[in-house]
Amino acid sequence: MGRARRRRRRGPTDHSCGMVEEAHCIHAKIGRLARFCLSNGCSPIKHLRPYNFKDSGRGLQTLKDIEPGETLIALPKSLLITTSVALQLDELNQAVSRSELKPTPVELMCAFLLSEKRKLTRSGWYEYLDSLPETFTTLLCIHSEDVQLLDAGLAEKYQSMLSKYEEVKNIFARVIGDVSYTEFLWAWHVTNTRCVFMNQPTLSDVRTTPDDLDNFALAPFLDLLNHSPNAMAEYGYNSETGCFQIVTHEGYSKYDQVFIPYSSHSNRALLLEYGFCIPGNEDDCINFSFEEVSKILIPKRADISEKLSAAVLNCGYLCDSNGLSWSLFEAMHIISSSDNIDLTEQKCKELVVSAAADQRLTCLSKLTKQRATHENQRSADELFILDMLVVLYKNEVELLLNAMTMERDESDRDDSNLECVWDCFCSITTD
Repeated sequence: MGRARRRRRRGPTDHSCGMVEEAHCIHAKIGRLARFCLSNGCSPIKHLRPYNFKDSGRGLQTLKDIEPGETLIALPKSLLITTSVALQLDELNQAVSRSELKPTPVELMCAFLLSEKRKLTRSGWYEYLDSLPETFTTLLCIHSEDVQLLDAGLAEKYQSMLSKYEEVKNIFARVIGDVSYTEFLWAWHVTNTRCVFMNQPTLSDVRTTPDDLDNFALAPFLDLLNHSPNAMAEYGYNSETGCFQIVTHEGYSKYDQVFIPYSSHSNRALLLEYGFCIPGNEDDCINFSFEEVSKILIPKRADISEKLSAAVLNCGYLCDSNGLSWSLFEAMHIISSSDNIDLTEQKCKELVVSAAADQRLTCLSKLTKQRATHENQRSADELFILDMLVVLYKNEVELLLNAMTMERDESDRDDSNLECVWDCFCSITTD
């Protein structure tokens, strides 16, 4: 929620007055949005105003002291945009009914936003749509020439968006016309970066999967609040009041920025969903696929792979601040105990961790060179994404190095790989 649009790179003929005018324009739009929300039952937001903060960009500033326990915002259900609201549009409802393939909740919401945006002032949500950012800084906005800097996992996420784009075009062609990929990405970003968690009733016209659940809503004005991992607030839909409300559990002084905590996310999730990373993110973690681990440790042993699958030890492979996950340790134990495998459990761990660290160090090296070489050919947003990728990879290397030193067998350890990784990592982080 509430990710601010980063300042775009300007040409040499632009002056600070243009930036001031742009800021005034944005504030005027949000002022109209606030009045729209107030006239439709939202309370109490009169003491909150948009402000461009130096460190976090656009956020909400309080114009009075706020005490713990106060309600920051209470947004009535009539101002929440959900899949049910989207299907109330006849044109979308008819398109879904005609289509054999049903849209996912996010795809339906994208179609809703694209359809309503084209109506301009004729849309009942014009004030909200007019206040939304034009650009974003998620991984999907990376410069096309920088995609090569992504590791396999991030590259797959980047490429998967194309299939979602094609599905939206096929299902809603009559409604949204020949929408461009850029327009689709705008709608996708609005949905993913600004939604709030809110379970929805099951709809037969929406296709849900474990990765595409109908559990969100767009919340005008409320989505201007920025994230802080240290913020103390409670938020959710209150069925008694019929409002989505945010209650703070900490105090704020006049002119402070007001924050809320997002759910716990790894830096990968934050960069993909919100467009930023957190250095030293305590919730950061690395996922290893079964195929990735098998390729490193047992590339030609299908029998061991079957054994791991039978024991349900072919998933849940993680590395976080606590080290490697139980399932990964158990898998390595089974591998090291198997016949004709000349690997100890400790050696298995070193091979897996070193391979993952080497991959990220390679990406870091390429990133550093690419940024220095093409700095003048990239927009401010595109450079910001590269900077966030550096934060992501460095944080993950630190996690891996930490995992390498945890619960290890001192009598059966080869430090050669670890020392090489550590020396390389230190050389990059000190640049």
